[in-house]
Amino acid sequence: MSDRTQSLRYRAGTRVWINIVLLTLIFLMVNYLGMRSYVRADWTKSGLYTLSDKSTSVLRSMKQDVSVYVMWGQTGALFSDVRELL
Repeated sequence: MSDRTQSLRYRAGTRVWINIVLLTLIFLMVNYLGMRSYVRADWTKSGLYTLSDKSTSVLRSMKQDVSVYVMWGQTGALFSDVRELL
C-alpha cells in the first residue's frame, strides 16, 4: 500500500469514529433533556386516562395538597388501571 492510500484510510477511519462519538453524545443529550422534561399523554381513543374539564378546574382551585389513600390488592384485575389513574 502506498502512503497516500494508507493516509486516506486513516482519515476515513478517524471520521467514522468521530461521527460515532458525536452521534452518541447527541443521543445522550436528547435522552437527558427528555428525562428532565417528562410529559405524560393519554393515547387511548376514549381518553381513558384523561381528567375531565371539571375535575381539572377543581384540582386547580385547591389551595392545599391532597393525599389519596386506596385500599386495593395488588393482585386485583384493575390494580394497574387504578395505579395509572392515580
